Amino acid sequence: MPRLHRYTIAYSVILVSLFLILQSVSVRLSVANQTVTVEIIGKRAGHSSSIGWVGSVDIEIDGVPYVEYCTEHDEHISVGSTYTATVNTASDTQEWRSVSYILAWYALRPGSVELIPVDDDDEAYAVQVAIWRFTSGLWVPANPPVPRAEEIHDDALEKNVARPGDSLTLTAGSNNVPPGMPVTVTAQLTPAREDVKILFSTDKGVFQDTGTKETEKETDSGGQAEAVVICPSESGQVKVTAETRACWVTILDLGDNQDLVPMGYPIKAEVLIDTITIFVVSEVGTLAVLITGMGALAARRLKKLLRPDSS
Repeated sequence: MPRLHRYTIAYSVILVSLFLILQSVSVRLSVANQTVTVEIIGKRAGHSSSIGWVGSVDIEIDGVPYVEYCTEHDEHISVGSTYTATVNTASDTQEWRSVSYILAWYALRPGSVELIPVDDDDEAYAVQVAIWRFTSGLWVPANPPVPRAEEIHDDALEKNVARPGDSLTLTAGSNNVPPGMPVTVTAQLTPAREDVKILFSTDKGVFQDTGTKETEKETDSGGQAEAVVICPSESGQVKVTAETRACWVTILDLGDNQDLVPMGYPIKAEVLIDTITIFVVSEVGTLAVLITGMGALAARRLKKLLRPDSS
């Protein structure tokens, strides 16, 4: 990528392919091949390198601010310049699934329900390098890549993401259990998508596989992910939450210039969350016996009443 200069310098250019990272407002488009106006504002987070700026860049789409990353390392657009872009939906290929995964889980701050863009220079640099690896097939600007870029790339291999408009539901094998007992909770993504990351968390107890209050799973071919919660030893309520991030890239085609690929555009990225409550009841076994006994007694009395010779 050429060096990023101030836009007041003539012929200043930068390499950019724009991946939209969620802002508080979003440009709304509903028709494919609709055109928008894109203005390149300036660099945001990242580092300069031998080929220029590597990281995120601030832009505006129809006057609305967004954050973007590059898709190509050998194309150019000018800082301060304005372009007309055609909006096209990205094809549902593994490459774009992986890129969407990077944008959702790395280009946005960890644990950020508001989906705030990452502003750490090292992280933004690594995100850009990992994206280039998927879109160009090359490690740019260095080979081998920086370790963090390789880590992000490898985590995104064969991964998928939920899409805006998908839904996430959470159920428990039982909602009333004795203290210290394990309970299987199941997250269901609809429509069913495989290899989507689901984050489980609980306010009490721990997950069986991690021994902590959090665990991470991936959906199967039916869109389900399961986790086992070990309930606490005392009675009370246990809250369990399942969460994922929904986004999908679409392509902003700038013609002879850089094609831009904004995340979740035109629909902004979303956080899908569902929560359930498990009741830990110390007398659950006694209650079950009592209810069963009462039911049997009622049945015997009813049978007696229905006898022809009953009085």
